[in-house]
Amino acid sequence: MATHTYGVLEIDEARYLANLVGIEYDLKTTIEWCDQFGQLMADRDTHWLVEAMTTAILIRFMRAFGGGKRYPDTKHILSALNKEEKKQYEYFKNVRDKHAAHSANEFEDNEVTACYIEGAAEKGVNSIGLGCNRVVGLSSDEISEIRSICQTLMEKVNSEMEAEKNKLLYLTSKYTEEDILKLKMKVPRHPNEIDVAKDRK
Repeated sequence: MATHTYGVLEIDEARYLANLVGIEYDLKTTIEWCDQFGQLMADRDTHWLVEAMTTAILIRFMRAFGGGKRYPDTKHILSALNKEEKKQYEYFKNVRDKHAAHSANEFEDNEVTACYIEGAAEKGVNSIGLGCNRVVGLSSDEISEIRSICQTLMEKVNSEMEAEKNKLLYLTSKYTEEDILKLKMKVPRHPNEIDVAKDRK
C-alpha cells in the first residue's frame, strides 16, 4: 500500500497556480450562487433575499479579478471574454463598485419631502417625510449573464491550472521524500483583529 507525503510548495514558480486556485474558487461559488438565485426568484417566501443574494454574487464575482494580491498575475485571463462579454463585465463591475459595495451612482435615491396642506384651518407645511428609491437586485437575465461569463473564465482558468501543474510536476520530479519532508505544512489561520488590515504575502 502506497504512502503519500505532502508538503507546501512555497516557491515563486508555484505562486501563479496558487492564485489560480483562489480565482477558481471565486468563480465556482459565483456560479453556484447564480443557480440558487433562480430558486429565490421563484419562491415568494424567500423573495426578500434577492437583494442580499445579488450583493453577494456581485462582490464574489468581482473579487476574482477586482484587485488585491493576485490581480497583477491574473488580469490577462479576462482576455478570454469576447467584446460583448467584456462590455457586460464592465457593467457589472460598475454596479458592484458604484452601488452594491459603495453608495455612489443613481441606482439609489434618498429624499426628504415637505407636505404642504392647502385649504385647512392652518395652511403650510405640517410634516416632513422620508423616502428611498433604489435598485434592490439584478434581473434573472443579468444573473444568467454573470453565470455565462464565469463559465467562460473558468474554462481559461482550468486550462492554465493544468498547464501550471504540469510545469511544477516537471520542476519537482527530482524531489526526494526527504525534500518533501523538509517542506512546511501550513496550519489554517483563524482571522483576528491584528491580521485583518495586513496584506498576505
